[in-house]
Amino acid sequence: MKRLLVMGIGVLALAACASGDPPIPTRTTPLSVEFPTATPTTTAPATPELAVVPTPTPPGPLPTADDQVTVGVGFNVQEFKSALVMPARLLIQIQDVDLGGLHASLRLSMQGQQTIEISLSIQEDDPVFDERSVAEYGGYTVALQSVTASPSGIGLPSTLGVSLLIYQTEPVVDANTRFAFDLLHELRAGDQTNLFFSPLSISMALAMTYDGASGETKAAMAEVLHLTNLGDDAVNQGNADLLTALGNRAPELNLSVANSLWSREGVTLNRSFIDRVERYYAAEVTSLPFDEAATERINSWVSDKTNGKIDGIIDEIDPSGLLYLINAIYLKASWTPWPFDEEDTHPAPFQLEDGTQVLVPMMSRGFKTDYLDGDGFTALRLPYAGSASAYFFLPDRSSNLDGFLEQLNADAWATWMDDFIVAQGPVNIPRFEVGLEVTLNDVLKAMGMEVAFGVADFSAMGLDGAFISEVKHKAVVEVHETGTEAAGATSVAIALSGTLNELDFTLDRPFFFAITDDVTGSILFMGSVREMQAAQ
Repeated sequence: MKRLLVMGIGVLALAACASGDPPIPTRTTPLSVEFPTATPTTTAPATPELAVVPTPTPPGPLPTADDQVTVGVGFNVQEFKSALVMPARLLIQIQDVDLGGLHASLRLSMQGQQTIEISLSIQEDDPVFDERSVAEYGGYTVALQSVTASPSGIGLPSTLGVSLLIYQTEPVVDANTRFAFDLLHELRAGDQTNLFFSPLSISMALAMTYDGASGETKAAMAEVLHLTNLGDDAVNQGNADLLTALGNRAPELNLSVANSLWSREGVTLNRSFIDRVERYYAAEVTSLPFDEAATERINSWVSDKTNGKIDGIIDEIDPSGLLYLINAIYLKASWTPWPFDEEDTHPAPFQLEDGTQVLVPMMSRGFKTDYLDGDGFTALRLPYAGSASAYFFLPDRSSNLDGFLEQLNADAWATWMDDFIVAQGPVNIPRFEVGLEVTLNDVLKAMGMEVAFGVADFSAMGLDGAFISEVKHKAVVEVHETGTEAAGATSVAIALSGTLNELDFTLDRPFFFAITDDVTGSILFMGSVREMQAAQ
């Protein structure tokens, strides 16, 4: 089983040249980064600490625009019985240097695989990203996490540190994505009009529950969650990596995912189960009397983790309730490179499914962005600052939203993600709010998880005769001129018993949309909009 994350750091020395120093070559001597080899173990190894060993470099002149420095970086990804070494080269190309700062481009090449390319500007000791980048390497994701610089006293940094984040989330993200579209189609079968939910929140809450299941119950949950081909370690470590990846973001993207476990005072849970949800899911574990104050405390936790967007997830605690496994997700993101101008928002018609129209507040702006002209639909990607995106899918006028949704599944989604092209033109999107509150018991039973709600086996939690009494989900989203704010919460109650193409995109009829994390590919939220409130 492949283990998380080893941070690699390359350091570029920019030595100041004092007046009178003898001239030396401007190419800086590389530094080496050494990773101690961890002793093979049958338990999860601790992340090895980095040892950065500089090669002595005499003082020299400032680098010029023609200089480049190559720094060797090694990555160790720990396995149970062996260590996999991922060599890489970090190439730093100096673009422009003056006494006010330098501009550099960084390139990370990994044995012929896709290359990370990043641009940054450094003013004294303050590096600023022009963009953040990620690359794929043999099932791993490598992301540029941060750049640090130390002042030299002359207006330029003396050292430049580059921190790389490496993690493996692909198997778990793929399973979550397949579950997301299965769940979408089951929810569509209900009497919902507008639909909005967080598949990530539901997957995460159920994954914690799955960690405490055994026997037939665990097999049924694995089938529904698409975890059948993944071992327990892969599921747990994959979710841990996913939480780490989602939590390491630029400050301009406010994205948080939190987990908790609340047990009735006096209920004894297996210590190993508690250890797993704490270690892999960073869950806050609390034991307390299940009274009215407990309901308020749990709901207060949900409200706090969703920035008040969801004020609670539990109405009242069942007298037979033993514990709650809860996930909360919150997103606040700004359109990039700039927002819609509120002065350009205007009333415009939105055609409902029955052919009638309602005037809605339509935001308008020119965009250069990714666009897809698909079979019976068009789609648009609008990026957020900090590596996230909103995708809007608009069925052709000759089709309808249900016709589009019929062809929507995980495989189609993956194919479409690779087919977007860059286009430029006017984009018109309504300002809207959508929310959903739903109990998922019947939906999950229909998907194949019925045994978990009946004569279930949660003995891995240390409970006999326990079953899932309720799975409840809430989600809300507000799309406006500056960006998007969205939140979701899920509770699982356990009880006893090239050349730019032209773009013209207007969301003026029912549509499907999703909000994704660009680094891991996780679908954070998804929904469909059939009805709109009239503009005030």
